Amino acid sequence: MKQPPAETTLKLEVRSVTQLLDRDGSPLIEPRIHPDVAEVLWSDASEEPKSGRFRIEVTAPTVDSGDEERVREAIRYHYTWEARKAQEEIDETLRDGRKSLVIGLLVVVLLLTLAEVLLIWSSGRFMAAVSESLIIFSWVVMWSPGELLLYAHLPIRRRRKLSEKLAEAEVIVRAR
Repeated sequence: MKQPPAETTLKLEVRSVTQLLDRDGSPLIEPRIHPDVAEVLWSDASEEPKSGRFRIEVTAPTVDSGDEERVREAIRYHYTWEARKAQEEIDETLRDGRKSLVIGLLVVVLLLTLAEVLLIWSSGRFMAAVSESLIIFSWVVMWSPGELLLYAHLPIRRRRKLSEKLAEAEVIVRAR
């Protein structure tokens, strides 16, 4: 029988809930967490196992009523926004990969055709070397589209998944 994924607790001690929320640093209406808090949570979460859920425990000297909900909302908003940005980056990377693939295929066809024409029109070692060089170069042209479509999006996907997990985390705010 498969075990349910474990829950990992990320502990965070702050000077005050107000500083955690970064109300002064952002002109936006949406709730924000301070960049240092976001970085610490991200760093701690990225060191944990990939499966399972997160629980974020925030400890502050004093906690007012409603602080837990404000912190929960700010963390959820921040990491949902991070996940959305990562998805947009994935989409852009794959879009660039598709464009590069089309351009690359056109260049491959052009260079392979040119290599064949060189072999047909002339003989000799020099033209054979030029023809072979064009063939090699044509496949080198395909390196970037292949990398974009096969590999470049993988670390971004991991970042998106971790952001989604942090956005879904249970948040508990406690007084010291």
